[in-house]
Amino acid sequence: MTSQPSPLSELPPEIFPIIASNLPLYITPPTLLSLALANRRISEIVLPILNSTWILKNNHDALKMIQRLFDKPETGKTVRELHILTDISVSARRDSFCVVNNLEKVISAGRLPYIHCLGLYYARRLRYQTLMLQVDDFEMLHASLWESLQKNCPQMRELVVREPPGSYGPDDFGMFELQVRY
Repeated sequence: MTSQPSPLSELPPEIFPIIASNLPLYITPPTLLSLALANRRISEIVLPILNSTWILKNNHDALKMIQRLFDKPETGKTVRELHILTDISVSARRDSFCVVNNLEKVISAGRLPYIHCLGLYYARRLRYQTLMLQVDDFEMLHASLWESLQKNCPQMRELVVREPPGSYGPDDFGMFELQVRY
């Protein structure tokens, strides 16, 4: 008895990046790894997608990877999507500012020439903060960042600046969200 080929292996390769882009961030890496285990053909398609999508879940990891982009400029040529979860609570504000400033330097230096999606997700450790503090937090993104993105990232199609899902209650989700697609 011969086994039937997987329906996934019959899909054209162009479909897999679309599938990956529609996965929630928190399950993207394990889902793509699981798909890669299905067979060799799917693995050859999915692993480059996985390697081109960076999801950095804290300030420490973000700073390490940003330093890596400075140390090894060729690394940035493989990055197509970069998602950074940064903590802008009062206790971590200095590191968050450092992440955003260093990211701007990386972009200004042309280290991410092929990036098409940048996500900055601001986690808050303090559930209740004043509106003024929340507005001040977003002021860390200076006009020079936007100018650098426009000048040095010609393939940029999506920019997301928001709180991650679940930061507040379901009724508050999206209160301070900016999403730009061009």
